[in-house]
Amino acid sequence: MRLILISGPVERETARLLEAACAARDLPCVTLVPGRAAGLDLGAPGERRLIYRTGVSQACITAEMLLYRAGDAALHDPHFHYSQQAVLFQLAGLPRPRTIFVPDPDRAALGRQVENLGGFPVVVKQPGQENGRGVSLARDLAALVAHIAASPGLPTLEAFVPHTRCWRVTVLAGKVLATTARVAGDGDFRTNGPGSAPVGDADAPDGLGEIALRAARTLRLEFGGADIMEADDGRLYLGEFNFPCFFADQQRMTGIDIAGAIVDRLVAMPAHPTAGPGHPTRLR
Repeated sequence: MRLILISGPVERETARLLEAACAARDLPCVTLVPGRAAGLDLGAPGERRLIYRTGVSQACITAEMLLYRAGDAALHDPHFHYSQQAVLFQLAGLPRPRTIFVPDPDRAALGRQVENLGGFPVVVKQPGQENGRGVSLARDLAALVAHIAASPGLPTLEAFVPHTRCWRVTVLAGKVLATTARVAGDGDFRTNGPGSAPVGDADAPDGLGEIALRAARTLRLEFGGADIMEADDGRLYLGEFNFPCFFADQQRMTGIDIAGAIVDRLVAMPAHPTAGPGHPTRLR
């Protein structure tokens, strides 16, 4: 048995924690970076393997899908795609900001969509971004049109939720593993974006964990991190659910061995029922 860790060049801090957790458990760990897989021992046919992906690039996702075979264990279904997680959350009845999934190209119609969100300002989210990047605030129609025109893909529009802090709730195997909060940097509205800062010893509001666990179940995930905004009026709004998620900072802040918990859960898990055929995979 071995852990195959699929990592990109920018996820090394998380990968190192997982590699260390494997070393502490005498579990072989093979780190695969797409494009550099030649010569790696990915396990003999029929060997039970544990698959975890820290990389979020399309290359890492493709490598994971190619690797996964019958008998392997993973914390998610590599063949279930949830790129439209906001739609899935809305259909599941999770508390979400009001959202326009397809902005109307007509300015007058776009203005009516904004009215349905509650008016300006509105949050513009570009697809394919993370860590608060690609998230901007449009304060009037002219700015909104410019934001949409500059987006590399079809953005979504969300009602702006005035809030002081955003919670990261990390869950594993149906339980809350760690909870921390962040506040926005000076002059920014993004409480979990670049420039945001952690809050120490914050009291988690009631219902926070249940929202995160419901989000994980909706996406068929064993593990991940929910970003939940605590509005100024006390209501909670699910922003997004991250898998894989960067947990190194949360592990440092809380002292909780998140990497070790991931490895232990993978070891204990049965093969996923949607595992692919048991043929050896060769990556070049």
